[in-house]
Amino acid sequence: MAKILLISANTRTAPYHVWPAGLMMIGGALAAAGHEVRVHDLLFPAEPLPVTLTGFAPDLVGISVRNVDTVNSLADDELNTGALLQNLCADIRRHRQAKIILGGAGFSVMPRELLTASGADCGVTGPGELDIVSIAKKLLADEPVPPLTMSGGFDRHPRPLLDVPLLTQYLRAGGIPGVLTKRGCRYRCVYCSYPRVDGGFFAPLDPRAVVAYVKQLEHHGVTEIFFTDSVFNDAAGHAVALAEELLRQQTRVRWAAYFTPEHLDQDELALFQRAGLRAIELGTDAASDETLRGLGKPFRMARVFEFQETCNRLRIPCAHFVIFGGPRETPLTVTEGLANLARLEHCVVIAASGVRIHAGTALHRLALREGQIAADADLLCPAYYFSRAVNVSAMNEQIKQSFHGRRDRIFPPDQADEITATMRRLGYRGLLWDLAVRF
Repeated sequence: MAKILLISANTRTAPYHVWPAGLMMIGGALAAAGHEVRVHDLLFPAEPLPVTLTGFAPDLVGISVRNVDTVNSLADDELNTGALLQNLCADIRRHRQAKIILGGAGFSVMPRELLTASGADCGVTGPGELDIVSIAKKLLADEPVPPLTMSGGFDRHPRPLLDVPLLTQYLRAGGIPGVLTKRGCRYRCVYCSYPRVDGGFFAPLDPRAVVAYVKQLEHHGVTEIFFTDSVFNDAAGHAVALAEELLRQQTRVRWAAYFTPEHLDQDELALFQRAGLRAIELGTDAASDETLRGLGKPFRMARVFEFQETCNRLRIPCAHFVIFGGPRETPLTVTEGLANLARLEHCVVIAASGVRIHAGTALHRLALREGQIAADADLLCPAYYFSRAVNVSAMNEQIKQSFHGRRDRIFPPDQADEITATMRRLGYRGLLWDLAVRF
């Protein structure tokens, strides 16, 4: 069997040091196939990469790409993922002649562009834990492999690799380990490439396998996790089955997750709370009925208010993530949206300006029709959609004025990064935004 080095290429620490959960699933699949797997994390390298490449001497190198960019039109430190990968692949080849495979959520959003920019040998999009074993076998035998493999299958009973020294580093830095409970997404938000990348429906992992991994993390000192599903709650009851399994196995770990206000009543939310739910990050995305329609959201503001009231009754901290300036935004909807957000009590609101355009999405097609971007635009260079009915500078100033003086209202988004970085230096751990919620 072969030596395989897996590199987590993420170097961002805001708002959290994000545990490379997907890379660990790939590592678990390769290790189960008999390969010797080592992880090199660019955030917490145990040694310089050239030392690992010459000492471990891998036969294959896999690179996990988490982000294409910050998805923040107002960011000062915009990522250049193409250049990062190009430099990383060149560095690898200076020290070791090994085939290089790309994967990860960020890679899956722009696979052809990132493969070309990096100079890697091939890449895998979507869930890769089943395909990676056969791809590795072919590469090791010098058999031809397609430049891109569009992965469709996934392991319902995963056994992720667990690098305990690396996990300890993340916990010391205030990171919250991510755990996946299902693949895909059934929603059709106009800006989102997730269904195209990971499947257009919810496909659950075996709750027993998920909770077994949670118990393993718990054994190594983890007290808080984040369920990284595109949306945690669902009409089919997958989340309910997981919560019941968490209770059955008597886990003590507390958790948060991404939620939608749809398909959830107080009884289900109370069940999740008994199973360890401590905070909710809500994909509200817009603040008026008209802009919710523009983003393709299936709910309206009345449902958002109802969901928030339920959270308040159960005293569960909730953060609403909202984007201004998207399709159907006008000066009137901006004013209406800010008034709606002011009605939300005992919660945090984090607002962004402009919607990141990803190729192949409904928003991309709309931007092309409106002439906001060219057909041959290089979307590795971030492009943002803004409704032509708004003056962007005036809109941003209006949001700032509306949020002024409130510690539970954050705009622009990187303001939250500055706050959390300061709090972590003071020794605080966890989500941190929840500390701004008062019941």
